[in-house]
Formats: sequence, structure tokens, C-alpha cells
Amino acid sequence: MKKILSIYILLSLFLSIGIQAQDQRTLETKVADVLALMPTDDLEHLDRVMETIISYGEPFLSRLTGMTIAPGTGDDTAVRFVLNSLARYTSGLQNEEARRFVEAEFIKALDKKNDKEIQTFFIRQLNLIGQQASIEKVKTYLADNKLCEPATQLLLTIGTTEAEMALFEALPSARDENQITLVKALGELKSNKAHATILALEGSNNINLQKAVLAALASTGNPDSYSTLLNAARQVNFKYEATNAAAVFVKYAQQLAENGHLKLCKKACFQLMESNNDPDLLHTNAAALNIYARHFGDKATPTLLKAVDNNDKTYRTAILSSAREIGNTRTTKKWIRKARSSDPAIKEDIIVMLGQRGDNAAVPYLQTSLSSPSAKIRVASLTALASLQKRNAIPQIMRHLISGNDVGHAKAILLYLVDQAHLTPIAEALNQTSGTAKAALIDVIAAKSG
Repeated sequence: MKKILSIYILLSLFLSIGIQAQDQRTLETKVADVLALMPTDDLEHLDRVMETIISYGEPFLSRLTGMTIAPGTGDDTAVRFVLNSLARYTSGLQNEEARRFVEAEFIKALDKKNDKEIQTFFIRQLNLIGQQASIEKVKTYLADNKLCEPATQLLLTIGTTEAEMALFEALPSARDENQITLVKALGELKSNKAHATILALEGSNNINLQKAVLAALASTGNPDSYSTLLNAARQVNFKYEATNAAAVFVKYAQQLAENGHLKLCKKACFQLMESNNDPDLLHTNAAALNIYARHFGDKATPTLLKAVDNNDKTYRTAILSSAREIGNTRTTKKWIRKARSSDPAIKEDIIVMLGQRGDNAAVPYLQTSLSSPSAKIRVASLTALASLQKRNAIPQIMRHLISGNDVGHAKAILLYLVDQAHLTPIAEALNQTSGTAKAALIDVIAAKSG
């Protein structure tokens, strides 16, 4: 019986699209028909229902928005499902008329409903379809303690100059949580218009506000913030604390570069490097060096060559990760010279980086490193050769294996590089070896022979 009723409702709903002029059903009946089938997981069916709602026009949608009720006073789950589905459906249409229609009805609903939770619901739906009309409406909510946050999120989503202006104009009179919300939003928009107003708020005793102010200034990347942000980081000795001042100054250095202020970016990077040499601050030092390398390229190489002389392996790895992406063959040769003069731990790390650079100028050095007394350096060199030369490295790796050195690692690389079509040289090498080396070659043949 329930299935028959559902079919009847569906038929009456969809027939109404083509014969609206003849449809004598009441508005309440139409609304009831729609809601009787909601929520639904049938997306194709849901799209047809959304088209029907749009075709019914203003009286129908006005009635539907009016059926939202405050939490704890009843169940409007089906109503909210339909309204949210309509916003999502309309947002995906290439139909400006339909979008404006739904936006206008949701804005009207904000005026009809006084409950803050219901108003928040409609503002959230406007996140999907809101444009200029929504800006004009929700900017009036930026002074409301409960509606400021959803209104701000809507303006952020719209993201136009008009939306930025609405947030900026609301900031001077905002207080407490609203003030923090607006500062964060203007920071996300990288609003230079609001820079002076936000800068004037720096130094607040409210930790949450101070954190939001510093972050916003960093996001904007205005040169006038340099002294303020540097002093904030210095006051906490570039260590982690609640306002995140040290990390903010790193972000500011990056934003300066993105904004084209390269000279000031370089100054910020060197300030960070000079101030963060303690073991527990090396991550900040490495972040600054990464920014410097990314935006200044090979000019950063001398600094990187010096920085890699550090006992902290994590820090060295970060430095070499930055070095990997910059320079040319001359730079590669500088790193080879550095490796030759370094102690084994640093040499090993540089060899790993040379394999990742993709420059075959490192191949001769890596080949000579295979005779190192250090197993770690030999293994790193094998891996780097394989990375650089791919299958062209197979003969060298085979010779290394046949000599009895680092058999397990050499075998693993051969298993990665060799396919069935390239087994003949390995088979021919069987007579040249014995013991574990021969067993390793047999394993490779067995694994790849199919």
C-alpha cells in the first residue's frame, strides 16, 4: 500500500510540470507531495523535484521557507533537506534567473524569521548561491553576536571587492568575538584596504585577537608590517607560543616574495636564519632557507652549502630538500665538492640529494663512491645511480653485486629495474660469481622470468 501511495505522489508531482494550467490542487497539497518523498538518496529523482519547485514559483517556495521552525519545536527535517537541495541544485545550474529567484526567496526568509538558528540556516544556504543581493542583506548582520560568523563566511565565499568592503566597514565598530572574526576574514582576503585598521589593533592583551591580527598582517604581506611582525616574534624569542608570532613571521616572508617585495623577503629570511640557530628552533631556520631558495634560486646555494654542516639530520634533510630544486650542473659540482670534504653522515645525505636532483653530472662521483669503506655511503650511491640512470645503471649495479658488496641492496635495486627482456646479462653473469651474490642473481632471474 505504501509503495502504491509513493507511486501516486510521484505521478501527481511530475504531471503537474506539463499541465500546471489545469492543476487545481492547492498549494498545501503540492508542498505536502514534495515533502512526502523527502529525504531521498535518488539524485536523479531529486533533480526532477528541484525543477518542479522552481517551476511552481514564488508562492510555493515562500510557503516552503516559511515552514522552517526553531530547534526543539518540531521536526522540519524534510523542509530543510529540500531547501538545502534546492540551493545545491541551483548552484550547479547555468541558469542565472533560477539562481536569482532562489537567492531572493532565501533573503526574504531572513526577514520573515527572527530565530537566529533559522537565520543561520538560510545564510548557510546562500553560501552556495549568494551574490551581490546577499552582500547587501547579510552585511547588516555583521554587528550581530550570533550572525556575524555565518554572515562573514558568506562574504568570504563571495569574495568580491564589495564583500571585502562590507567586512572592512564593519571592523571599526566591531568588538570581542565579532572583531576577531572580521580580522580573520580580512586576513584571508589579504585586504590591503584594511591593513592600517588591523595594524592599529596589534598589541592587544586579548591573545585570540592578537593571534588573528598577526596572522592577518602576515597574509596581507604589506611591507609596513615588517617591524611590527619582527618585534612580535622577537618578544617570544622566536619560540612557539599562543599568538604563533614566530610562524607568522615565516609566513610573512613568503607573502612578501609572492607580492614582489623580494628585497624585504630576503631581509626577513636572513633575520629568521640568524635568530633560529638553537636546536629547538632549527625548523624555523630551515623554513626560512626554503623560502630563500625558492625565490632566489642558485643565489641561495652558498648559504645552503654552509647550513648543511649541522649535526641535526632532520635539519640537513630539509636543507638538502631545498637545494635539490635549484641551480644547474655547476651547482651540482659544488655539492659534489662539498660531499668530498664532508664527514660520512653529511656525505651520505648529499649523495641522496644528488640522486634526486636528476643531473647526470653526478654519475662519475657516485660511481667512485661505490668503493667507499662506509656501507651507508655505498648503499646511498647505488640508490642514487639507479635514480639517475634507471636501467643504464644495471651493469654497474651488477658488478657491485658480483664483487660481494651490499648484495641485499643491490639485489633489491635489480628487482626494481630489471624486466624479463633484460635477463640475459644477469644469466651470463652467473658463471662469474658464487655464494650469496650468485644466489641473489638467481633470485632476480626467478622473480622476473615469468
